[in-house]
Amino acid sequence: MKLYTKVEEPMDVRVLIPYTKPSHTLQTVIDCLRAQYVQPELVKVTKDDGYWRMLRDTWEEGKEFFVVEQDVVVWLGAIGVMQDCPEPWCSLPTVCHGRIIPTTFGCVKFSSLLIQQRPGFWDDIPTTWFHLDSGFADKIGWPYIAPHVHEPIATHLNEVQWPDSISRRFTLERKVVWQSMENGGKTVARVKYRIEGDGRKAERVAAAEVVQG
Repeated sequence: MKLYTKVEEPMDVRVLIPYTKPSHTLQTVIDCLRAQYVQPELVKVTKDDGYWRMLRDTWEEGKEFFVVEQDVVVWLGAIGVMQDCPEPWCSLPTVCHGRIIPTTFGCVKFSSLLIQQRPGFWDDIPTTWFHLDSGFADKIGWPYIAPHVHEPIATHLNEVQWPDSISRRFTLERKVVWQSMENGGKTVARVKYRIEGDGRKAERVAAAEVVQG
């Protein structure tokens, strides 16, 4: 996968993006992070237990880290706001099958305090990739223990997750812009990358809202 953006002075933050294969969606997610000075780490995972192993192994290091999933756009400034937040478990809710869910791993922060208080936390959580967030929430004590939610929500680019009222014909750009407008935001960044094969450049619009801490 070719990455056409570069962070000259990245933030001191660890953000992991588990992904299965390169795509223009993934590139958009990466560029929206780099627009806020975040240099993400891409971790290629398998569909069996690769995602689970990434979480378990990173957790064992005992240091704070973020997860941003391969089809979730994070609004400009969100990582910094969440990093500065003293709460141990923070999330940007995402839309899943038409519902806003606060416990997804679309964009989530696990603090060092949370990790160090729960060594080996992932050892007995089922490894199926699409149940990792619910398995984590159940074990930690949801709904009595809940993540600290930051708003506006992140944008899920997977059209399967969008409400039926949103046309499946929407492009990625229109989906991001639509949600930003719904949240009172505005288009603040345009990211460019080259389409493989034909040599042309495509422009993708990243819409986001800057939230003051």
